[in-house]
Amino acid sequence: MSDEEKVDRFGVSFVKLTELTVESVADVVKQIDTPQGSEINPKQIREFILNAPKEIFENLQLSLSKMKAQLDLKVKNATCDKCSHTFDINVTMDQANFFGARS
Repeated sequence: MSDEEKVDRFGVSFVKLTELTVESVADVVKQIDTPQGSEINPKQIREFILNAPKEIFENLQLSLSKMKAQLDLKVKNATCDKCSHTFDINVTMDQANFFGARS
């Protein structure tokens, strides 16, 4: 594969990745509030996000990252009752392991 073809393929992949990122953000926004009013129509929200200026989208991503950080489950510290050994337990919400390892 030539360097030119690699650059072209990278460009196509980058565009697809960008579109997927925007789509995934649009999927989690349920309401947009502005001084003119609120919008809850999913189609209108999606259209707004897909056509929003870069600054608005970056602010939206930053807000979503902050919300995710607040909702992340923190590491829990535990102590063994028998030997008093202390250890950390990482709590994850993984659907593949929710009811047991790979259930």
